[in-house]
Amino acid sequence: MKFPNKAIKNIRLSLRLRTVPNFLVNYSWNQQGITFLGKNKTKGRNSHGTERTYTSVARAKVDSYGQIHTEESYEQIALQKLAREKVVDEHGFLNEKSLEMQAELLHRRPTHLQYSSPYNPTKFASVLMPLINSEHRGCLLLTQRSTYLRSHAGQMCFPGGRVEPSDGSHYYTALRETYEEIDLLPNFFTYINRIPPLLTKDLHTKIHTYVAFTLQNNLPSLGFGEVEKLYCIPLTSFLNPNYQKIAKFRNTNLEYVEFNIKDVPRIWGITAVILNMYFRSLCPDSLIPTSNTLFAIC
Repeated sequence: MKFPNKAIKNIRLSLRLRTVPNFLVNYSWNQQGITFLGKNKTKGRNSHGTERTYTSVARAKVDSYGQIHTEESYEQIALQKLAREKVVDEHGFLNEKSLEMQAELLHRRPTHLQYSSPYNPTKFASVLMPLINSEHRGCLLLTQRSTYLRSHAGQMCFPGGRVEPSDGSHYYTALRETYEEIDLLPNFFTYINRIPPLLTKDLHTKIHTYVAFTLQNNLPSLGFGEVEKLYCIPLTSFLNPNYQKIAKFRNTNLEYVEFNIKDVPRIWGITAVILNMYFRSLCPDSLIPTSNTLFAIC
C-alpha cells in the first residue's frame, strides 16, 4: 500500500520529534532498570571540531561562621535537612515511607499565597510535579518550553496545561499533559498530594498543582515541539543556598526564591513559586529567608 507523500512526511516528522534527545542533568536513562544513571563527564566538540570533555568542579564558599563549604558539603547539608523531615531516606532516595511523609506534610502545613485583590478565575489549568529516583537520590522532573512557542518560550516549567471538559478531573489533566509532553504513562504514577492552587498574573486562570511519584522505566520522549529539553534535578540541589536568589513577585514588594542551579536554565516565576510552596511545606528551613514574604503557612 502506497502512502501519499504528505503522509510519509508527517510520519517522518513524528518520528523525528519523538526521538529528540533528553537533557537530563548529570543523568542518563537506564533502560534496564528504574533509575537514571549518573554521568561523571559530558563530551562535546569545540569550535575546531575536536572533542572535549567537561567535568564538574567543586566550588568552595566561606559562610558567615568562617567555615569553608564545597558544593558536596552543601548537598550533604541539604540531604540531612530532607532526611530529618523524613521526606527522603538517609541516602536521599524516595521510598514508600518518605512519600507517605510528604503526603502528610503537604496536608499538615500547606503553604498559601497571599492575594491582596479579589479574583474570579474563568479558566483552569493543571501541572504535575513528577518525583523520580535517580541512581543516587530523589529528583524532580522539569521541562524547558520550546523556543518556538508563542507564550513563555524557553522557560522552565512542570508538565501541564489547560483543563479540557473531557478530562474528568484536574488531576487527570496533569497526568494527560505529562504523557503528551514527556511520554510518561498516567497509570504508573502514584498520587502523593497537591499544592494549594495559585493564579496567573491576570488573576483569570487558576492553576492546580499535583505531586506524584513514578517508577516508569521507559525512556521519556519529548512531545511534538512543546518541550525543548527535560531536566532531572535532585531535590538536594534546590536546597543549595548557592543556587537560591531572592526575587520580587510580579513587580511587588513581596519576595520569593528563584533557582539558578548549575547546568540548568533559570527557574523563576510561577514554577519557582510552586517549588517555594513545596519545599516550605516539607522543610521550612530549606530556603534562604525573605524579608517580605509572599507566602503564608497554615
